[in-house]
Amino acid sequence: MGAAGLPISERSIDQVEPLTQWLIRSGRDLPSATKTRALRYLHDYGERVTAAFAAWDVVLTPALALTARPNGWFDAKDARRNFAEQGAFTPFTSFVNVSGAPAIVIPTGLARDGLPLGVQLIGQLGHDDRLLRIAAEVECLAEWSGRSRLYP
Repeated sequence: MGAAGLPISERSIDQVEPLTQWLIRSGRDLPSATKTRALRYLHDYGERVTAAFAAWDVVLTPALALTARPNGWFDAKDARRNFAEQGAFTPFTSFVNVSGAPAIVIPTGLARDGLPLGVQLIGQLGHDDRLLRIAAEVECLAEWSGRSRLYP
């Protein structure tokens, strides 16, 4: 289940980031019954998200809750704080990743600091082709000025 299932031995766990270490150890410390309930919950959650969005071809959300963070903003040593910071930064994409729904983030403009901004499109299961077509149309309509700088 998640990071707990990574093939990393306790001998070599110090070779990964503190956040990954924390996720691996926390997951491995859970009783099997708790892991089973968590997987069942995630499966049911994915079905609820899919059902909630079933009436639309795509759902548009912000990509991030904040503009790009400066280097060092995410806590490199305190794994729990890092996890919370990432959740605050990416609440819109995180819930979709967990649900299993298809989604794509596309650039739509630039922030005042010149870094890209984007939106997320969430599609329906089994209709990735539709999601990609709509994403291409939205990106073209946005006339994203940063393309020439990022893609020479």
